[in-house]
Amino acid sequence: DLKQQEFLLGYVKISNKADWKSLDEAVCQTFQDYVNQVDPGATLGLGKDSLGGYNLGHISRALDTQAPEIPPSRNLRNTTNVILKLKGLKERCVDLLVFESLIPKPMLQHYVSLLLKHRRLLLSGPSGTGKSFLAHRLAEYLVERSGRDVTDGIVTAFNMHQQSCKVSDDGIYFR
Repeated sequence: DLKQQEFLLGYVKISNKADWKSLDEAVCQTFQDYVNQVDPGATLGLGKDSLGGYNLGHISRALDTQAPEIPPSRNLRNTTNVILKLKGLKERCVDLLVFESLIPKPMLQHYVSLLLKHRRLLLSGPSGTGKSFLAHRLAEYLVERSGRDVTDGIVTAFNMHQQSCKVSDDGIYFR
């Protein structure tokens, strides 16, 4: 079970007269500026359209919905943090996983389609490159996609080491 992580991406200046549309634009631009710094070649496939919404205090704002009646400045009295929500499973997107793993979106989509088709995926590479993290996150993504809750023990990964593995038919299986 992975904990949600929070990262400081940037700062947004908001005047007392700001409306929700201008705040939406400022939040999206801050995220885009961050993505441009992390991925100057735009190979990850992340952008403003990767944002599903954000939280501002007790207000949860989805970008594709009608703006709340209370102006954003009223919520800024209680909080100074805007917490972004990237598109994920609910939107049938892998943007959150792309952000967490820094693996390009087309590659992650390919991994998901391979898992859906073949029900297994073997990840190979040097130690410390994120294979176990990726395997667990892909498995959790598919468990949630199937409509089940991610609980302890529902995801199992098998690690194989070249010296101790004589049969190459072993692998990582998701049921």
